Amino acid sequence: MWFERYGIDFEKRDISQITVDDLLKLLTLTTEGVNELVKNPERINHKNEEELVKASDMNLKNALYYLKMNSLLFKTPIILDENNYIIGYNSDEIRRFFPREYRKFLSDL
Repeated sequence: MWFERYGIDFEKRDISQITVDDLLKLLTLTTEGVNELVKNPERINHKNEEELVKASDMNLKNALYYLKMNSLLFKTPIILDENNYIIGYNSDEIRRFFPREYRKFLSDL
Protein backbone atom coordinates (compact mmCIF):
# COMPACT_ATOMS: atom_id res chain seq x y z
CA MET A 1 0.00 0.00 0.00
CA TRP A 2 1.12 3.55 -0.76
CA PHE A 3 1.21 4.71 2.87
CA GLU A 4 3.31 1.71 3.93
CA ARG A 5 5.74 2.30 1.08
CA TYR A 6 6.40 5.83 2.37
CA GLY A 7 6.44 4.91 6.07
CA ILE A 8 3.29 6.85 6.96
CA ASP A 9 1.30 5.52 9.91
CA PHE A 10 -2.35 4.98 9.12
CA GLU A 11 -5.45 3.17 10.24
CA LYS A 12 -7.50 1.53 7.53
CA ARG A 13 -11.22 1.20 8.17
CA ASP A 14 -14.08 0.06 6.03
CA ILE A 15 -16.41 2.90 5.02
CA SER A 16 -19.19 1.13 6.92
CA GLN A 17 -17.24 1.91 10.11
CA ILE A 18 -17.44 5.67 9.61
CA THR A 19 -18.65 7.40 12.75
CA VAL A 20 -20.75 10.50 13.26
CA ASP A 21 -17.65 12.15 14.75
CA ASP A 22 -15.71 11.27 11.56
CA LEU A 23 -18.49 12.84 9.50
CA LEU A 24 -18.52 15.99 11.61
CA LYS A 25 -14.75 16.31 11.26
CA LEU A 26 -14.98 15.82 7.49
CA LEU A 27 -17.72 18.40 7.20
CA THR A 28 -15.61 20.99 9.01
CA LEU A 29 -12.91 20.51 6.35
CA THR A 30 -15.19 20.74 3.31
CA THR A 31 -16.25 23.81 1.40
CA GLU A 32 -19.37 22.25 -0.15
CA GLY A 33 -20.46 20.06 2.75
CA VAL A 34 -22.05 16.69 2.12
CA ASN A 35 -21.98 17.22 -1.65
CA GLU A 36 -18.20 16.71 -1.58
CA LEU A 37 -18.55 13.42 0.26
CA VAL A 38 -21.33 11.55 -1.51
CA LYS A 39 -21.34 9.92 -4.90
CA ASN A 40 -22.72 11.77 -7.87
CA PRO A 41 -26.48 11.15 -8.26
CA GLU A 42 -25.94 9.11 -11.44
CA ARG A 43 -23.76 6.67 -9.46
CA ILE A 44 -26.42 5.82 -6.87
CA ASN A 45 -29.81 4.25 -7.30
CA HIS A 46 -32.96 6.36 -7.59
CA LYS A 47 -34.22 5.44 -4.10
CA ASN A 48 -30.96 6.58 -2.49
CA GLU A 49 -31.02 9.76 -4.54
CA GLU A 50 -34.48 10.51 -3.13
CA GLU A 51 -33.20 9.73 0.37
CA LEU A 52 -30.32 12.17 -0.08
CA VAL A 53 -32.86 14.85 -0.93
CA LYS A 54 -34.75 13.98 2.26
CA ALA A 55 -31.50 14.06 4.25
CA SER A 56 -30.87 17.60 3.03
CA ASP A 57 -34.09 18.62 4.78
CA MET A 58 -33.15 16.88 8.05
CA ASN A 59 -31.48 18.58 10.96
CA LEU A 60 -27.73 17.95 11.11
CA LYS A 61 -27.87 15.21 13.73
CA ASN A 62 -30.48 13.16 11.86
CA ALA A 63 -28.73 13.67 8.52
CA LEU A 64 -25.41 12.48 9.94
CA TYR A 65 -26.99 9.36 11.41
CA TYR A 66 -28.77 8.70 8.13
CA LEU A 67 -25.50 8.99 6.19
CA LYS A 68 -23.70 6.79 8.72
CA MET A 69 -26.32 4.10 8.19
CA ASN A 70 -26.04 4.47 4.38
CA SER A 71 -22.26 4.59 4.02
CA LEU A 72 -22.40 3.17 0.49
CA LEU A 73 -23.43 6.66 -0.62
CA PHE A 74 -19.90 7.95 0.06
CA LYS A 75 -17.14 8.35 -2.48
CA THR A 76 -14.13 6.29 -1.48
CA PRO A 77 -11.46 6.13 -0.34
CA ILE A 78 -11.67 8.92 2.18
CA ILE A 79 -8.26 9.80 3.57
CA LEU A 80 -8.33 11.96 6.67
CA ASP A 81 -5.90 13.35 9.22
CA GLU A 82 -6.18 16.17 11.71
CA ASN A 83 -6.16 18.95 9.12
CA ASN A 84 -6.60 17.44 5.66
CA TYR A 85 -8.78 15.12 3.72
CA ILE A 86 -8.97 13.85 0.18
CA ILE A 87 -11.51 11.67 -1.49
CA GLY A 88 -10.31 9.27 -4.11
CA TYR A 89 -6.75 8.45 -4.95
CA ASN A 90 -4.61 11.17 -6.47
CA SER A 91 -0.88 10.62 -6.00
CA ASP A 92 -0.14 14.36 -6.15
CA GLU A 93 -2.77 15.34 -3.61
CA ILE A 94 -1.97 12.45 -1.29
CA ARG A 95 1.52 13.86 -0.77
CA ARG A 96 0.03 16.42 1.60
CA PHE A 97 -0.05 13.57 4.13
CA PHE A 98 3.75 13.36 4.07
CA PRO A 99 5.43 14.92 7.09
CA ARG A 100 6.33 18.55 6.38
CA GLU A 101 10.08 17.84 6.57
CA TYR A 102 9.77 15.15 3.90
CA ARG A 103 7.72 17.42 1.60
CA LYS A 104 10.44 20.09 1.98
CA PHE A 105 13.11 17.53 1.18
CA LEU A 106 11.24 16.45 -1.96
CA SER A 107 10.76 20.04 -3.14
CA ASP A 108 14.50 20.71 -2.74
CA LEU A 109 15.42 17.85 -5.10
